[in-house]
Amino acid sequence: MQPLEFGYFSYKELLAQRKIVQRAMSRSRDAQKAQNIIARIDDELEERRAIKFSRAGKKIPKINFND
Repeated sequence: MQPLEFGYFSYKELLAQRKIVQRAMSRSRDAQKAQNIIARIDDELEERRAIKFSRAGKKIPKINFND
């Protein structure tokens, strides 16, 4: 698995940064650059969700149906 691009941001900080960029985009600031940043943040959040669920999947106990 590749290292996280925004590893120094927490999950909540990434959400806050995405909201800041969305506000800047609504004010007609450099829209293309803002869309690129939002896409990178969304990719980062999706990758973190995948990591979270893969780790959670390892902790599921096996069910014994013989009892």
